[in-house]
Amino acid sequence: PTVNVLQNRLAGLEGGVAACAVASGSAAVVVTIMALAGVGDNFVSSFHVHAGTFHQFESLAKQMGIECRFVKSRDPADFAAAIDDKTKFVWLETISNPGNVILD
Repeated sequence: PTVNVLQNRLAGLEGGVAACAVASGSAAVVVTIMALAGVGDNFVSSFHVHAGTFHQFESLAKQMGIECRFVKSRDPADFAAAIDDKTKFVWLETISNPGNVILD
């Protein structure tokens, strides 16, 4: 019941119809992938992400039939080049952990 109360209050504060609260950042990453992409889709991610996130993108997304395209540079043109009609989202972490890379 406590999670439902939190979700309802967050949705109300943000003017939404619903919200989703999870127990960890790792769970949030998985929920995001599952909510935004499906089999045959792809997403683009900075190479500079938390190690756990990198692993989830590299292995879990692949098991789900979703391709993650990592971009090592900070150049927006390199991100744009990785995007196609099957790209569902772009994942950026700033300031990244561990490298303190700032994507701007």
